[in-house]
Amino acid sequence: MATQHQPIAVMLRNLPRHYRPRDLIRKIGEHVEARLVDFVYVPHSGRMFNSGYAFVNFVSREAVHQLRRRMLGTTWGPTEKRRVKILPANIHGLAANLAHFKDRVRTTGSQHDTLVFVNAAEVPFEGAV
Repeated sequence: MATQHQPIAVMLRNLPRHYRPRDLIRKIGEHVEARLVDFVYVPHSGRMFNSGYAFVNFVSREAVHQLRRRMLGTTWGPTEKRRVKILPANIHGLAANLAHFKDRVRTTGSQHDTLVFVNAAEVPFEGAV
């Protein structure tokens, strides 16, 4: 179990199908400081659409609590009907997520690429692994 200062990851469900990782980090940034996120993986099922969920790792448990308080059960936007679901992920911590997803992530230079941040600065996925 993660303690107060250990990283914690969540699975966000009911993601709008057009959301890309940068859309998600912007949305999260409306509710918590985006610098508290160090990993965003949004699997996509084709050229344009994601799979409806994402994995996000935070650098503190408090950031997750704040996100839950502000975002859980809300809609993703004024035209969206599906409500945000926030579930605990099975993999926690930047290093663990990088190791777990290294064979799943395809970095193509597209808007679907996984986002990785070290000390709040974006770094390429390959450079972080």
